[in-house]
Amino acid sequence: MARNRVTALERNTQSTIIKALNKDPATIVRCRSADSVGHVAGDPDIYGSIGGVHVEIEVKRPGEKPEKLQLYRLTEWADTGAASCWITSKAQALAFQKAVLAGRGKGRFLELGALSKCVR
Repeated sequence: MARNRVTALERNTQSTIIKALNKDPATIVRCRSADSVGHVAGDPDIYGSIGGVHVEIEVKRPGEKPEKLQLYRLTEWADTGAASCWITSKAQALAFQKAVLAGRGKGRFLELGALSKCVR
C-alpha cells in the first residue's frame, strides 16, 4: 500500500476519534500536526484534556503498533501526570475517555489490553 494511502487512512481514523471524543463537554482534543513548529519526533497524534486531565493519544491502524520512540514519548507524558495511550479505533478511544473521566488514567500509560480493565 502506498505511504500516502496509509497516512490518509490513519488521518481518517484520527478525525473520527477526535469528533467522537469532543462530543463530551468535559473533553477537548486536537490533532498534533507533524509539520508544526516545535513538533517533537515521536509525539502522539492527539493531545488535549479529558475532565481536566492532560491526555496524549497515539493512533495506529488496526494491526499496527507504535514504534519504540512513540512508546517512549507516551511513557514520558505519563511520567508527568498525563494520561496516555495508543489506540486503533473509536471504541478504544471512548474506553480511554471513560477510564480518564472515572479517574483511572491520570499519570498512567494505558495499553490496549489495560483499557478494558480500566472501564470495568
